[in-house]
Amino acid sequence: LNDSPAKTLNLESISPGFIWSPAYSLVGGALPAFEYATKRSAFLRGVINVQQAGKARLKINSVSGLKIWLDQDEITGPNHLFELRKGRHELTILVDNQTRNENSLKVELVDDLLQRARYKIEGGE
Repeated sequence: LNDSPAKTLNLESISPGFIWSPAYSLVGGALPAFEYATKRSAFLRGVINVQQAGKARLKINSVSGLKIWLDQDEITGPNHLFELRKGRHELTILVDNQTRNENSLKVELVDDLLQRARYKIEGGE
């Protein structure tokens, strides 16, 4: 992996032949580190299905060692307010396990009070 992925995400150029594997969070929503910390870095992905467009931001237990993209565009920080357009969107997170010292990762989507989006988080199989 490159040490500094571009602002626009293209997994195929970073890691040709990349294959996703399932990982499962605990009941409270935190993903334990043992699900992603077996290598120097890991990509995590979740899917958001937006029924009504609006604005939101991410609430993350710690941003240490993370780079985050919504679809192909990098989110610059957890307080960054971004537009959720109607449709299906991928949230991708690059975890640098060399710099992240947390025992879990918890990411929540928080609505903007004035321009609320309506959405569903798609679950794993």
